[in-house]
Amino acid sequence: MVGAFEAAGGSAKPGYGQIPVSYGPDADEAREYAARLWGWAAPGWKVMSERPGPASFEAYAELVRPEEITNQVPCGPDLGPYLKAARAYADAGFTHVAFVQIGAERQERFFEFAEAELLPALCGQ
Repeated sequence: MVGAFEAAGGSAKPGYGQIPVSYGPDADEAREYAARLWGWAAPGWKVMSERPGPASFEAYAELVRPEEITNQVPCGPDLGPYLKAARAYADAGFTHVAFVQIGAERQERFFEFAEAELLPALCGQ
């Protein structure tokens, strides 16, 4: 993706990527939460682009198991999955990465985690 962007005139421009995350002090609960709110994204863009509307997304999301989400969404309090995801984006050529916390009610807790643990760990890489 980054290569195609640069080839189409994006060289010397920043490349932004977004990583959805589900922070929470309990990893199992964070996975369940991610599956409930983000399950529609599990099949990837090719499948998602074929869904005709919200009802189709909801129907698919009901079939998603929490473990399917953890392949795409860092969940819980362990830094490892967050750092691994950021490294994958950096290795792919992205210059900037935004972590996007799933669910409005969890934003403040994620910001606290990011400030205290995630951002210092990322700066140390």
